[in-house]
Amino acid sequence: MMPWKGIGGLEEKIHVAIRDVKEVFPFKGYMDGKESKYLHLIEIVLREVPSGSKILDVGCGPCDLTAILARLGYIVVGVDDLRDPWHLIGDNIRRIKDFAKELGITLIIEPIEKVQLNQNSFDAVLMVDILEHHLTPRNLFNRALSLLKPNGLLLIETPNAAMLAKRLLLLLGKSNYQDVNFLFYNVGTYRYHVREYTVQEVNKVLRLIGLNHVKVETSNHGIHEIVMKARGFKRFIARMYHLLSNIYPSFRSTIIAYGRKPEDWKPITELEAFKSLKNVYPHLVKYNLNGESDEETVERLSKGG
Repeated sequence: MMPWKGIGGLEEKIHVAIRDVKEVFPFKGYMDGKESKYLHLIEIVLREVPSGSKILDVGCGPCDLTAILARLGYIVVGVDDLRDPWHLIGDNIRRIKDFAKELGITLIIEPIEKVQLNQNSFDAVLMVDILEHHLTPRNLFNRALSLLKPNGLLLIETPNAAMLAKRLLLLLGKSNYQDVNFLFYNVGTYRYHVREYTVQEVNKVLRLIGLNHVKVETSNHGIHEIVMKARGFKRFIARMYHLLSNIYPSFRSTIIAYGRKPEDWKPITELEAFKSLKNVYPHLVKYNLNGESDEETVERLSKGG
């Protein structure tokens, strides 16, 4: 572990940790433009989770944020299947593994659904840029919260489906989804966003899964850097965009939300989920012509028909 190069105030300490991690991070340029993102997330962690606590970073990717938290004195475990296309190029997985080892991170290369970890064993669980990649967020939350200690912190970050840029694209008759070229030329398993959320939806999902003390914030990660880099008329447009999206928080690019796991928390079962699903999918009631029980239907659906 590298020695501290200097410790001042809290924000300075975070900046030093970011700088130190960037110096040894194997993928140059990857962390550029993300400082405001790191600062926002880490400030929440430092405020909500005592130093030395055990943190699980679900979908940690190349362990950039994970490494900063380790640098700040947390015991960190990163989980990621590392199956994004760029992970699989050359020796990149080995580079990530070597980097994690150097920074004292326990890295588990498996999907979170298959990881063997003790339940109720982490003080905090992070899910940064992962919710939007999952078709079944209920299962993801069930798994994450089962690993979290009672009263532990769940912290998520996800893109805002209603950000100003996407509203403007639709207004101009353009798509707010991933570039169609990405879909058309995709090789292997599709790994991009399958569903993005609004502020209200994130708030609702965290309450549906049963979290206490839910807080939802918005941020414009990256917009400040764009404003600083832009010149001339482009900078004026960027500044106006930044100003407008800050006046209306629901216009911002990113949603950050967190809450605490209740002492009596229990996962939502498939049967409970199905009973609620019938309220929003009327065909399940209208066309149950055989009078099949909920239990029978859930078993059928679980087996894929």
